[in-house]
Amino acid sequence: MPAIVAIVFLFLYNNYVDTGKNSQKTNNSVIEQLFKSRKSGQDVTISAEVIKTLLDDNDGSRHQRFIVKSGIHSVLIAHNIDIASRVPVGTGDFLEIKGVYEWNEKGGVIHWTHRDLNQKRPGGWIIYNNKKYH
Repeated sequence: MPAIVAIVFLFLYNNYVDTGKNSQKTNNSVIEQLFKSRKSGQDVTISAEVIKTLLDDNDGSRHQRFIVKSGIHSVLIAHNIDIASRVPVGTGDFLEIKGVYEWNEKGGVIHWTHRDLNQKRPGGWIIYNNKKYH
């Protein structure tokens, strides 16, 4: 019986569903599903590995940029470093990411990985080495 409880707990933990308006499951196939259906504006929470770091985007609000792999799909992360602290990541690092997925032909982008200064929507975050960047 304890093994069944543990399995159920792990399933629920790994498939946590954010209760936000446009939430998606925290499983690594969610990005693949959104990409295939060309959906944008979806709140997502994923586990992912950094596969490439990019130069910052300094046009307008500054964004730290890196590409992560979630399941079999890769996606760009655009993390606003005018609002949140820079995440000290490198290739091969693992992250938990909560933000908003936007579709594009290259695989999509997750942004809003920071708190909302106007408190009009749920904030996002990136967790790296047990520290939350938001």
